[in-house]
Amino acid sequence: MKSAKQRPGATKINVLLVEDNAVEAELTKVLLAGNSLCQFTARVAPTLAAALEAVRTGPVDVVVLDLGLPDSFGLATFDQLQAAAPELPVIIYTGLGDAEVAVEAVQRGAQDCLTKGQADGDLLARAIRHAVERQRIELALERERDLFRALMENIPDSIYFKDLKSRFLRSSRSQTEMFGFKNPEDIVGKTDFDMFKEDHARRAFEDEQEIIRTGKPLVGKVEKETLADGRLRWALTTKMPFRDKQWRIIGTFGISKNLTELKLMEETLENERNLLRSLIDALPDHIYVKDADCRFVLCNQAVSRFFKLGSPEEVHGKSDFDFLPRRLAQQFHEEEQALLRGETPSVHRETEFGEQDGRTHWVITTKVLLRDGHGRIIGLVGINRDITERKQVEEQLHQINLELARSQKETLVANAELKAAQTRLIQAEKLESIGRLAAGVAHEVKNPLATLLMGLDYLAEKFRESGEDVAITIAEMEEAIKRADDIIHGLQDFSASPQLDTEETNLNSVIEQSLLLTYHELRHKRIHVIKHFAPDLPKLPLDRRRIEQVFINVFTNAIMAMPVDGELCLVALAQQEADGRVKVTVRVEDNGPGVPAEILPRVFDPFFSTKPTSMGQGLGLALARNILDLHGGKIEMSNRPEGGACVTLTLYA
Repeated sequence: MKSAKQRPGATKINVLLVEDNAVEAELTKVLLAGNSLCQFTARVAPTLAAALEAVRTGPVDVVVLDLGLPDSFGLATFDQLQAAAPELPVIIYTGLGDAEVAVEAVQRGAQDCLTKGQADGDLLARAIRHAVERQRIELALERERDLFRALMENIPDSIYFKDLKSRFLRSSRSQTEMFGFKNPEDIVGKTDFDMFKEDHARRAFEDEQEIIRTGKPLVGKVEKETLADGRLRWALTTKMPFRDKQWRIIGTFGISKNLTELKLMEETLENERNLLRSLIDALPDHIYVKDADCRFVLCNQAVSRFFKLGSPEEVHGKSDFDFLPRRLAQQFHEEEQALLRGETPSVHRETEFGEQDGRTHWVITTKVLLRDGHGRIIGLVGINRDITERKQVEEQLHQINLELARSQKETLVANAELKAAQTRLIQAEKLESIGRLAAGVAHEVKNPLATLLMGLDYLAEKFRESGEDVAITIAEMEEAIKRADDIIHGLQDFSASPQLDTEETNLNSVIEQSLLLTYHELRHKRIHVIKHFAPDLPKLPLDRRRIEQVFINVFTNAIMAMPVDGELCLVALAQQEADGRVKVTVRVEDNGPGVPAEILPRVFDPFFSTKPTSMGQGLGLALARNILDLHGGKIEMSNRPEGGACVTLTLYA
C-alpha cells in the first residue's frame, strides 16, 4: 500500500512502535503511512530492551506500546518505559485480552489505549497526534507552574492575591515570613487588619476596594507601613485588578518592594547633606564646587558674600569671568583645566587675589578633583582661605627682621672672631705648657730609666739559673720600664720643636708608606684595606716624617678598634676652595664600635685614652693634632651612621 500524499506543512512525528510481531508492526506502519494529516516516521523495537535503547538515543516523539513482549509483560513493561522516559507520551496498543491491564496503564499515566484490529489509520493517527499535543500542553503547564512556584518561593518582594473582600488567597514566601508565618497557607483567609496597624490596613483596604470598583490599577505608590508587632516598613506598592477567564474582577493582586533600607539611607543622606550645608556655610573659608567646564555648581555663604550676591544659589552656572578681573579669571581657568586633565592638584598655594574695589587680597588656595562613583572626573572642589592680614603682619615682621639682622650681623662676626682668637690662645697656652712639662719630665726620667734597664740586664745575667719565678719577675720589670720609655719618647715627640722640615710631597705616597709601616698589625688582625685615592692630588708642603707619624697613629688606633677581618677604608680627594686654595681631605674609616658620643670632644686631649694603660699613653691623637696644626691643617673624628669611626685629616696646598 502506498503512502498518502502529505499536506504541505504536515506535522512530523517520530513514532517508536514497540511490537514483537513483525506482521503487526508492518501493518501498523502501513496504517500510519496512509495518513495525510501528519508525517509519521516509525521505528520498530521488538523488545523492551530495544525500546529503552531507542528512547535513549532518539529521536522519539511518542511510543506505541504492546504490553506483551518477549522480555517483559503487562504493567511492568509500561512502568519500566515510563521510568526511563517520564516525559514521553505512551499509547497502549494491545489485543482484546489485555484491555483491563491497558486501562490501568492509562490510569498510571499512559495517554491513550487502543485495541489492535479495531483501530483504523485515522484513529491511530489522531490518538498519536493528540497524545503528543496533550503531552506538550501538560509539560508547558507544568513548566508554568514551576516558574510561578519558583517566583513565589524565591522573589524577595511581597506578591499576593486577594479576593473581593481583600482576604489573602495566595502569598509569596518573603511576605509570609515578613508577617511571621512559616508557610504561605497560614495566611490564607486573613486580611491586612491581621497583619498591620489599623491606619495602614484601612488605607490598603480602601485602595483595593477602589480598584475592584473602577478596574483601574494603583501603580508605584510609596507607603509607610506599621506591622502588627510595631515594626516600621516603607514599601513601593503596585496593585492590579484580579480577573477570571470571563474578564470579571474577582479580587486584586499586587507586589510590594521593600524600600525601608533605601528610605533610611535617604534620610541619613539628607541629614548629612543638611549637616554639610550648615558646616560649609558656617566656615569663613571660601568653599565651592565647579563642573568639568569650570562653572560653579554650588558655593557657601562666604563665597556669596565675597562676590556680593544675594544667596549662594545665584552663583550656579556662572564662572570666574563673571566676578573677577579677566587676567585673574583666565589664570584660574587655565589652572583648573590643567587639574581636570589629571595634572598635579593645587594644594595650599598662595595667590594674590584682587577685588573690584581695587584692594589686594591674599588667599591660600586648594583645588582637588571631584569624581563620580565610577571614578570619572566630573569637576573640582576648591577652598580659599583669606590670609591678607597674615601677609601684612609677615611683611612687617620681615622688615623688622631685616633691620635686626643688619644690626646683629656685625656683632655676631665680632663675637665669632673674638671667640676664635680666645680658643686659639687657650689652646696655644695649653700646648706650650704641656710641651715644657713633657720636655722636663723626659729629660729627668730618661737617664734613670736607662740605669734601671742596665741593672735589670745585669740581674738577669746574674740570676740566670735562679728559677722561673725570678725570670718572670725580671721580664715584667723590663716590660714596665719599656712602657715608661715609650711614654718618654711620646713626650719628646709632643715637645719637639715647632720647626718643620717641609718639602713638596705626594700625599698618596705618604699614606702608602704609613700602611707599610703598620703592615704587621694589619696582617695580624687580617684587616682588609680599601683605597680610593684621587690620582691628581697636588703635592703638598709637608714634613714627611711627622705626617707619616700622624697616619701611623691614626691607622694603629683604627686597627686596635676593629675586630679580626675588619675593613679599613681610605679616601683621598682634592677640592678647589672659594679663596683659590686647594683643600686635600683624607678620610680614614673603620668598622669598629665607634666612639661614645660623650667622649668624642676629648679624644684629642693629651693623656686621654679609652685603651688599657698597657696599650697606649693617650698621646697619639694629641700629637697628630699638634702636627696638623703646625701644617695649617686640622684633624676631626666622628662616628659613621652605619657603624665605626671616621677620622678626617685636612691639608692645604
